[in-house]
Amino acid sequence: MVGQNYPADWDHVRQQVLELHQRRCGNCHRSDVPLEVHHIVPVGQGGSHQLSNLAPLCPQCHQAAHGEEMAPRVRWFTNGQLNQDEFGEHLHLWKSLRHQLGVPRYDAGEECVYVPLSDVDKITERVLT
Repeated sequence: MVGQNYPADWDHVRQQVLELHQRRCGNCHRSDVPLEVHHIVPVGQGGSHQLSNLAPLCPQCHQAAHGEEMAPRVRWFTNGQLNQDEFGEHLHLWKSLRHQLGVPRYDAGEECVYVPLSDVDKITERVLT
């Protein structure tokens, strides 16, 4: 159902947005969940219903865009069995990935690394090569 602030052709515009982005979330790239169309600049703040202001997002990324939830991510951590040298290598790897790719994020409180779901493939490729 289209709200009263949406244009009459909203369903058509929505389909255009989904097709333009190959029916994948614009943030985490998931395609296995229903997608919502997000206004990058909210309509209430002067944003439009133009394609250039719209992005498909999965529900979790959409909630994250509005500050209500964290976007999908993968949690990586050691098994606690690394000696000091191995742990140093592990830290060096994550720091180099952070420098090269801008991810991952280290959470000191949980002693783990969080990687956005959309970056898992490129991180895994770097780790395994």
